Amino acid sequence: MSAIDRVRKSRGINELAAEIEPLAQSMATLADEARQRIAEVQQASEEQAASWTSQQQQAMSAWRQAAKDMRAAAGELAKAGQTARSAARGWTWRLWAGVLIASVMPILALLIASWLWLEPQIIEQQGSIWLIFKLK
Repeated sequence: MSAIDRVRKSRGINELAAEIEPLAQSMATLADEARQRIAEVQQASEEQAASWTSQQQQAMSAWRQAAKDMRAAAGELAKAGQTARSAARGWTWRLWAGVLIASVMPILALLIASWLWLEPQIIEQQGSIWLIFKLK
C-alpha cells in the first residue's frame, strides 16, 4: 500500500500527521537536493560561460591580429606592384630606344655602303676623313 493510500485511510489527526510527516521530510530532502543540484548546475553553467567568453575573446584577438597581418601583406603587395609598374615604365622607353637604334643602324650602314659603292671617286679624291666630317 502506498503512502497516499495510508493517508486516505487514516482516522485521526495524529495518525494523519504520522503518515504525512515522512512524506514532508522526503519532500524537504528532495527540495534541498534539488536546490543543491540547481546551484551546482548554475555554477557549472557560469564557469562554462566564463570559459566560453574567454575563448571567444582569444579567438577575436587572433582574428584581429590575422586581419592586421593581412592588411600589412596587402600593403606590401600593393607597394611591390607599384614598384613593378614603375620598373616596367622605365624599361619601356629603353626598349623603344633600343629598337629604334637597332632598326636605324642597319639602314644607316646600308645607306653609307650604297653611297660609297655608287660614288667611289669622291672618297678617292677627298679621302675617308672627309666622309666622317660630311656625315656630321
